[in-house]
Amino acid sequence: MGCTQSAHVDPEAASRNQEIERQLKKDKAEAKKQVNILLLGAGESGKSTVLKQMKLMYDGEYTDQERLAYKEIIFANVVQCMSVVLQSLEGLGLAIQTANEPHAEVVTSGDQSSLGEDHLSQPLSEALIRLWRDPAVVAAVGRSKEFQLNDSATYFFDAVERFSQPGYMPNNQILFLNKIDLLQEKLRARNSPIRDVFEDYTGPDDGSDADFDYACEYFRRLFLARNQSSHKRLITHLTCATDTKQIKVVITTVNEHILKNNLEEVGFV
Repeated sequence: MGCTQSAHVDPEAASRNQEIERQLKKDKAEAKKQVNILLLGAGESGKSTVLKQMKLMYDGEYTDQERLAYKEIIFANVVQCMSVVLQSLEGLGLAIQTANEPHAEVVTSGDQSSLGEDHLSQPLSEALIRLWRDPAVVAAVGRSKEFQLNDSATYFFDAVERFSQPGYMPNNQILFLNKIDLLQEKLRARNSPIRDVFEDYTGPDDGSDADFDYACEYFRRLFLARNQSSHKRLITHLTCATDTKQIKVVITTVNEHILKNNLEEVGFV
């Protein structure tokens, strides 16, 4: 004669377990539908700008609330850029005019209280405008390759008066925190000769359109030469991260490339 003990199952615990299992299966199915894109690049190369472009292309325009959230970031950027320029002056052998020294103090004082307001405060905006007209500041920005300055600095400085208007609302261009094609701009300014860094560069190095075309092809070849895999295909695009149409072409090409790879893997191509 023997006896057995029946195991008691808690109905509530069993229900929770089933719900967790269902959610895990659902998450796994959703994950299979996702395609991850890895954006790599040096600082200020346009990674965040590409993400913002994708937001515009697939999620629509930025709402007023989202634009307002960028205000403080934009204001902080323009103040930081001017602070960096002022800090570089001594090392560059430059000095601002005596009349602008109080304005420099306003910018470098560290008072961030006005950055969260509707627009740049009058003392801060006046200080930035006066300093941007100072020959030493202009000269320093022209020598920005000698220190680290945000590539969008001149765009910010030129827009200070607009930032100072009551009711100021950021537009798409400012949200990208960028300007135009910087490679072409720097080549034309003749202050960043490629041969100073890449000794084997044999292009005109004169800032002409031919120099720009040669430079683009030169860097494309350098990039492709880094591919050490015989089966990995690399696709290159010459584009500007602030150009929505160009970025749309790049994203479309990426999608087509992923689709083709998937079809090849299952033997359809």
